[in-house]
Amino acid sequence: MSDRAGQARRRISTQAFLAALVLVLVGPGLVFTGLLLTRYADAKRESYAQEARNIARQTANAIDRDLTGLLNTLQAISTSSLLIQGDIPAFYNQVSTVRSFINADIGLRLPDGQMLVNTRLPLGAGLSRSVLPIDQRVIDTGLPVVSDSFVGSLSKRPLFAIVMAVPPNAMPSYLLHVSAPTERIAATVRQGLPRGWVIGVGDNAGNYIARSDRHEEFSGKPGLPAFLRQMVGPEGSFVGENPFGAPILVGYARSAVAGWTVAASISQDVIEQPLRRDLFLLVVFGAGVLALSALLAYWLWGAIARPLRALAAAGPAIGTGGASLEITSPVREVAELADVIRAASDDLVERSLQRDRHEAELRASEARLRAIIDTVPVGILIAETPSGRLIEGNRQVEEITGHPNLASAGVEDYGEWHAIHPDGRPVAVEEFPLSRVVRDGLPRAEMECLYRRGDGREIWIRLIAAPIATGGAVVTILDTDKAKRAEQELEWRVAERTRELGEANRALVAEMTRREAAESQLRQVQKMEAIGQLTGGIAHDFNNMLAVIIGGLDLTRRRLGRGDTDVAKFVDAAMDGARRAAVLTGRLLAFSRQQPLAPEATDANRLVGGMSELLHRSIGEAIRMETVLAAGLWRIHVDVAQLENVLLNLAVNARDAMPDGGRLTIETANCLLDEDYARAHPGVVPGQYVMIAVTDTGVGMSEDVAARAFEPFFTTKPVGQGTGLGLSQVYGFIRQTGGHVKIYAEPGHGTTIKVYLPRFYGAGEAAPAADTAAVAAGPGAGEVILVVEDDERVRQVSVATLTDLGYTVLSAPGGADGLRLLDSRPDIALLFTDIVMPDMNGRRLADEALRRRPDLKVLYTTGFTRNAVVHNGVLDPGVSFLPKPFTVDQLATRIRELLDTR
Repeated sequence: MSDRAGQARRRISTQAFLAALVLVLVGPGLVFTGLLLTRYADAKRESYAQEARNIARQTANAIDRDLTGLLNTLQAISTSSLLIQGDIPAFYNQVSTVRSFINADIGLRLPDGQMLVNTRLPLGAGLSRSVLPIDQRVIDTGLPVVSDSFVGSLSKRPLFAIVMAVPPNAMPSYLLHVSAPTERIAATVRQGLPRGWVIGVGDNAGNYIARSDRHEEFSGKPGLPAFLRQMVGPEGSFVGENPFGAPILVGYARSAVAGWTVAASISQDVIEQPLRRDLFLLVVFGAGVLALSALLAYWLWGAIARPLRALAAAGPAIGTGGASLEITSPVREVAELADVIRAASDDLVERSLQRDRHEAELRASEARLRAIIDTVPVGILIAETPSGRLIEGNRQVEEITGHPNLASAGVEDYGEWHAIHPDGRPVAVEEFPLSRVVRDGLPRAEMECLYRRGDGREIWIRLIAAPIATGGAVVTILDTDKAKRAEQELEWRVAERTRELGEANRALVAEMTRREAAESQLRQVQKMEAIGQLTGGIAHDFNNMLAVIIGGLDLTRRRLGRGDTDVAKFVDAAMDGARRAAVLTGRLLAFSRQQPLAPEATDANRLVGGMSELLHRSIGEAIRMETVLAAGLWRIHVDVAQLENVLLNLAVNARDAMPDGGRLTIETANCLLDEDYARAHPGVVPGQYVMIAVTDTGVGMSEDVAARAFEPFFTTKPVGQGTGLGLSQVYGFIRQTGGHVKIYAEPGHGTTIKVYLPRFYGAGEAAPAADTAAVAAGPGAGEVILVVEDDERVRQVSVATLTDLGYTVLSAPGGADGLRLLDSRPDIALLFTDIVMPDMNGRRLADEALRRRPDLKVLYTTGFTRNAVVHNGVLDPGVSFLPKPFTVDQLATRIRELLDTR
């Protein structure tokens, strides 16, 4: 009895057996569901990691687009004709307008860092040197560079900048940069940012550029070293802790333009909280199933066993499409388990079908790409980086080069390619475009060379290489042999035609020499007339002065002989006559360019500024004076006292021309007088000059008066108000200094007198080589141009010049005639008009013409300076303007630019 009791105690009870049976039957389902949940959690985490990388990549692309827009704007500004001509004030106005569009400051500096233009400050404000760490890299490479974050000296805020050299492919004359606060990047990363995500942008030094939240707190501060160590490669993701110690998931990508790192992060709690909730529900669900199974084990045994056996039988076929899971059971949990497994099986089947479709589409895409590469009419080679090994190429490579190039195992093997530069030098390994992209990291490189094919024949080819965004590099090979040889044939024909034109030109020069001889004789006669007038004027004035001196001394002698000592007034009269004679002698010396000078290196801006108070007192309160001083003005070598006397003389003449008040404008600028201008103005030496222009709004001068303004003793003032030696003294001093003076005047519209003084090259400065090559301008395409100019000689020259350039030219002496021609000829494409004309000025003419023809292009010209014209209310900023005098090339280039603008 005791043995049987022991055996009964060792046997499992019915309740325990049923409980164990429930565990055996329900446990696998719970484990399987847990496995699915685990895989779901892993997939969810990977989905978040992929989303983090995508957000980082999209944000990096948005930053690149913004930086590329700034870079394109900077490159467009660098080609400004105003910058090339050195017209810094006009260039400042131009970039100030651009600044309002791009919402970023624009600056222009010399290579040594001296700031010339900063749109953050008004023109003329004192600018100091400003050197950025990337300046030397820009100067060395000639490429634009995006800086890391730095604190601006003016704004005291974190900034970034893009710097480029001008010109880009030579020793730069300027450094052009655009700078913006890092808040700009922060605003970019916030756009479209999903809720719960945080984005940080770091520069190449590991400092924060911007952050989507708490930007002001982080901008310019160092990033987390632990983060920086894990950001390896172009993009990726990892799990770490944010600056506040909270665990986060991070995805990062690189900016292609600046090389900055963009990191997108989300809190781990956001990811893990749904997973923990699902796990908790699974545990609750399992416990409920076990409890319910224990209670219903007795009467559910049969109902449970059959469905479970069916599930076990269908298990190996799950996910293959062959599983039969149509199972019914009165137990809800078993039925739900069957539904879950069936849904999982269907999902696995669908994913398997999608994977097969994607693989088929990928194979088809690769086949299409291979077909395209093999059919394009250029050779294509693909290399891996950083070794430079050639891994793939199309069949056109062998057709062009005469041999396959796929055997190159690295950059060093490129030396087996036999190529010659156009100047006859062999092409070195490092000079091949593919080598420059692979080894030097250039964004693009190209070269034209004479290539020796495999069959020994030499042909001209063009090689163009560029990096591949996903890794590697590609080079295209173009067969340019036929075009190159045709170009050489054309050059030979052009040279032959040039020789023929040279012979014709020599004949023309001989004819011009004969005419110049006749003109020289005429000028000699005119000089003799001027000398006669000069000697007559001198004799008249000296006789008057001697009469005063002799009379005063004679009266003094007589009074003293009688014992009368009241002779002071006669002595004073004689002294006054002597002083006037000395002044006249000094003016004659200045006119004859024989006066002693004491030249010194001088800053014209400082001289004009220092004379402002004296000039104000000299011209009176009824006349408003303003100065327009150019930035970066060259120095001059001149007698300061004599130059001050010149400016005072011109200001007083301007005051006398404005008896009812007006405006006096004194302007400085750097100028280049080329050989064309020198030929048109005998005695002018081509080169660089500093211009000082004095403009008034007075009565102006007629053409005859302007032609005689520099003659001695010539004056239009009433008797007793002028000697007629003021402007002749100015003329003599300027010519003695090696300069040039020019008058532009219109009756009733004021006068501009431009004084040109040679640029001074002091210690350490060398005069630039004279560039006698004219800027090539495209020929005219037969467009019709209307020239309106009241000066007949200027009009004839303009018409002849434009006709020689290939345009059809109509001309009119005034605005009314111009409008009649405009109405009768609807094919007129451009109006070229003087601004100051009688009856109807150029502005009124242009306004009426544009009212009738809104598509008409208009180009203004005048002898007045641009600042003087604008300030007098004649011309609005931004319109097209060509100052007199202009060369043929300047006129051709400006006309072509306007006609090519759409």
